[in-house]
Amino acid sequence: MKLQISVIVPVYNATKTINRCIESIQRQSFKNFELVLINDGSTDDSLTLCLEYANMDSRIKVFNKKNGGPSAARNKGIDMASTNLLVFVDSDDYLEPNFIENLFSDAECADLVIGGINKINKGQNDTAFHFPNTLIEAKEKKIFLENYPLSDYGYPFAKLFKKDILNRHHIRFIEDVHMFEDVLFLFEYLKFCDKIKFNDKSLYNYVIAEGESLSTKVNSFESEYLGFITFYNQITADFKITIPELVNDFPKLGYRLTRLMNRSISTIYIKDYPTEKSILALNNYPKNAWILYDVFNEPSNFIKKWSKLLLVKNMFRSADFLLRISYKLIK
Repeated sequence: MKLQISVIVPVYNATKTINRCIESIQRQSFKNFELVLINDGSTDDSLTLCLEYANMDSRIKVFNKKNGGPSAARNKGIDMASTNLLVFVDSDDYLEPNFIENLFSDAECADLVIGGINKINKGQNDTAFHFPNTLIEAKEKKIFLENYPLSDYGYPFAKLFKKDILNRHHIRFIEDVHMFEDVLFLFEYLKFCDKIKFNDKSLYNYVIAEGESLSTKVNSFESEYLGFITFYNQITADFKITIPELVNDFPKLGYRLTRLMNRSISTIYIKDYPTEKSILALNNYPKNAWILYDVFNEPSNFIKKWSKLLLVKNMFRSADFLLRISYKLIK
């Protein structure tokens, strides 16, 4: 049996969910796949469970590595995959039986296949997100940047990638970015696509763990800024979208960029960086980015409103003084 697709699953301390995840993959109607499990230095019994499944199913490969985070684990999975077609699955999620077959059916007509997801939220109503069933040229930027903004749906799962494109253009997840790294990976890949297929089926079950709040995790300023500036450069330099276009033609994308910018600025004050270091960091933002900040940033209080006025005028020392007061009040 010739393997035709690789399913890559990063695994870290996933004993509570890995059985459901693996078994949902084994139950796929499409059988010609390999399952690449990357144990990312788990400290529980995840590795043992993975090896037990591998002993019972020759399609399962297990690789053990030192803990390095999901990006490093996914990169290892890409390297170890033996097929050209790649699908990512998170270890706490699970698939409907036709998931792989559904994506594979569109693989020949497109460089990237994108499916919908079902959000499974314990204690709340589950929600499904569907895309229209359509094949587009990658040059039709309005569709995937604004109509169905992939900056909002940039997660690596529920998509099908091609390894030859990843390798030819040296595309991997950026391991020093810990928030938004999946979108950076996707947009780097999009640069080299000719056709994109949106699939109207939602067969991937994305489980929101109880108490999960990744969006509120505070990383270092350096990591957050790297995520912002990389995406800013992708949009303005690689996709050649101007600031006026972000304001007028791609406002969803402009808003997303501004949120990333604001998040990175927030880490300066949440981490309580020294004043001189803070002012130096503020000076590093591209001058045109402050235009987006002026248009899309929505201050949450009176002090931040005044801080915004000072920031967009590049009066960073005064803005720094007010922002320190604002974040101290929050604490």
